[in-house]
Amino acid sequence: MMGKKIGITAWICLSLALFPVFTVSAKELSSVVIHLDKQIWMGFPGFSSDLTHIPSSDVKQYLEQSKMEVKYFQSFPILITREWKSSNSDYSSCTLLTFFRIPEPKKEDDDPYAPAINRSYVLHFSGIGENFRVYLNGVLIDDQFHEDKKSGNILSHRTKRNYRILLPGDILRNDNLLIIHLKGQNNPMPFFFNPEYGLFFRGDYYITNNFHLQDNTNWDVSGLFFLVFFLLGIVFWIMYWGNKNENSNADFSALTIVFSLYSLSQSSVFNIFTEMDTGIITYLEAVSVSLIPLFAFRFIFSYWKLKIRPKSVPYFLNFLHWIMPAVVVFVPYSLIHFVFQLTVLYIIPLTIYLGFVVFRHISRGKKTAWRLLTVIGIFFLFLSLHILDNFYTRSGNNYTNYGFLLIALFLLYSFSEKFRFQVVKNDALKNHHRQINQAYSRFIPHEFFRFLRKTDILDVKLGDQIEKEMTILFSDIRSFTQLSYRLTEEETFNLINEYLAYVVPVIKKHNGFIDKFIGDAIMALFPENSQDAVEAAIDMHKALDEFNKKSKIQLKIGIGIHTGNLRLGIIGEKERMETTVISDAVNLASKIESLTKLYSSKILLSGTTFFNLDDPSLYHFRIITRTRIKGSDSPVGIMEIFNNEDDGMVENKLKYKALFEKAFADYVARDFLSAYDEFSRIKNEFPEDKAVDIFLSRIVEFKKNPPHDKWNGTEIVTG
Repeated sequence: MMGKKIGITAWICLSLALFPVFTVSAKELSSVVIHLDKQIWMGFPGFSSDLTHIPSSDVKQYLEQSKMEVKYFQSFPILITREWKSSNSDYSSCTLLTFFRIPEPKKEDDDPYAPAINRSYVLHFSGIGENFRVYLNGVLIDDQFHEDKKSGNILSHRTKRNYRILLPGDILRNDNLLIIHLKGQNNPMPFFFNPEYGLFFRGDYYITNNFHLQDNTNWDVSGLFFLVFFLLGIVFWIMYWGNKNENSNADFSALTIVFSLYSLSQSSVFNIFTEMDTGIITYLEAVSVSLIPLFAFRFIFSYWKLKIRPKSVPYFLNFLHWIMPAVVVFVPYSLIHFVFQLTVLYIIPLTIYLGFVVFRHISRGKKTAWRLLTVIGIFFLFLSLHILDNFYTRSGNNYTNYGFLLIALFLLYSFSEKFRFQVVKNDALKNHHRQINQAYSRFIPHEFFRFLRKTDILDVKLGDQIEKEMTILFSDIRSFTQLSYRLTEEETFNLINEYLAYVVPVIKKHNGFIDKFIGDAIMALFPENSQDAVEAAIDMHKALDEFNKKSKIQLKIGIGIHTGNLRLGIIGEKERMETTVISDAVNLASKIESLTKLYSSKILLSGTTFFNLDDPSLYHFRIITRTRIKGSDSPVGIMEIFNNEDDGMVENKLKYKALFEKAFADYVARDFLSAYDEFSRIKNEFPEDKAVDIFLSRIVEFKKNPPHDKWNGTEIVTG
């Protein structure tokens, strides 16, 4: 989609650049009444002030009788230093003149609000310079002479492109004499000419009526090219900043900016600066043209990553490219046209050389390389046409701009295609990356990343860790070792996976996540609150009931729960890492789970977890023992949650809860006689309570071997 947008933008730029070619001339010339480029012109070196005084009808006779070297011209351009070879002087003066007749106005063309006798016209020059005066019927109507009257030196150059002069209606007659007095710089080299001295384009020279006159400061085609190239230069510079590995974008950006300056120098926009020395524009044109080989050379070599042997060749060319602009900047104006035309000629062998190098380099290259080479070939055709036009036809059309625009649009299109391909590639990589993360999340919970403040598996590094209070849940299948002996290894795997498919979603439902699977055992963490873990334990037993209804093999599980501070982190070495949780709380939760087998309980939890519950009244519970891990001095009360027992068991455990807890208190207080009587009473009336049998057997043992003095009813768990 992005590539299509850039492509559309490129074609809009091309249309904007080409539109004036087909519209400007037609629009302006639709009102032309006289084509001066079709008139017969006379010219001679120097200037005679007599021409401004004698009647127009006597001008031809005056010229024939004078000894002046008069030439007749019926085609444009009229380049003074080409027609009259330069003298020894730095400057020369010349006169051009022609006759024109104002046609009778047609009524449909009349301005209904202007009197016919005051009717005004405008004189349009496609190009004129360097200094000039324009006379209409002997009256000076425009003076662009800036010279030192003593020395004759030109003080300010006044070359104009697309220049217009208003012809006052009170001076116009049916038959008119137009005289142009020109002065310009002679070229010191006789085989070159001054391209800005005279009527130097083959293009439009006409007189049109004032009614159709447009703004004299309108931007012409070159002005539009300046804007297009400047914007494209910014675009390619942005592309370079987006990927600084592509130096070709920076080089092409510089080349495009240089072309924009060249187009600006060809524009008539400078006409708005009425007192500006146009020699500055000439220097701008010469410098920009001299910089084009430099950046074209750099772009071609960076785009194709060319390597030429010997290395001295590209270094020499690069040095030469820098020398040419320096020469142009510091050369005096009298030599600027000579150096400029020499630079243009220098481009021809350079073009042939670079074309040969590029062709050899990409002769086995990709299709896109051949496409660009083709586009560059077309550009050089435009360039050749422009060079021929500059030296011969002088149409004023800047063909090079069209060729260069073609290259810019092709590169823009190629970038859009590359961008589109990169987007597709990035989407594929992102999708692949997402799939990898999803795959890793099956081994490493996303919650681990969140607690470690990581967003991606790639961000995780060895030693990452964080401390946080959580509730740990351990569950284990009862007698699974004996059960697995009756099954094949495949059946054992299938049984575990089918069982986990029932209970794991329950843990996730209650805001928990699996830390690890340890064979048939599960270690889960609940970071929010303890009640989530208890609710999950109860629902895990319900899910197990559903599993047992559908399975041929009936399973039983025990669940132990404890709350405490944990340290979560990454352990291992750089080639093999894994997540882990390190804490005494984890060990205690595991030991509590092991007690469920001893007391035939389904769910046991520590007093720490119990007192963290938001609403303990939701559960059927009783204290069942006190325990501590071997090596620890802190005893922990253990509570039994029996909501999942059958109705008879729940009813009896609730019925004898107070008596059981009193018996346990007497047991802890070493009142073994009372404890024995109370446990015995429960045994007689509720023989299914296996926990009672444990305490009765311990009391019998204590009668034979009394506990040590520091015994406080706490059992040490070592399993």
